[in-house]
Amino acid sequence: WNQVLPGLIATGVITNADIETLARYCTMYEQFLFCLAEIRAGRDQIELKHPETGELLNIKSTPAGLNSHKLAASMLRIEQEFGLTPSARSGIVAKKIDKIEDGIDPRIFG
Repeated sequence: WNQVLPGLIATGVITNADIETLARYCTMYEQFLFCLAEIRAGRDQIELKHPETGELLNIKSTPAGLNSHKLAASMLRIEQEFGLTPSARSGIVAKKIDKIEDGIDPRIFG
């Protein structure tokens, strides 16, 4: 939130109507970081072994492994909407604003 919001305000890309979407993005980002930590710690797969022989039968992804891909895809869509990717920025025409929009709750933007 604190990393993304100032740039969005400065370029005029965000309005009051976008606050819920940005909040959802921040929640997904936090979840993605948790999944990433699990993956880096080696907790992204479970080995299923035969109970008697110990033979490896299958390898399954953990929820962290599966969710990281879903979260990354969902976050990318929001990043594109807000112009947070290089290709999205090339197509954005943003207006420069000198002050915060009237009617925006000052608690949101500090």
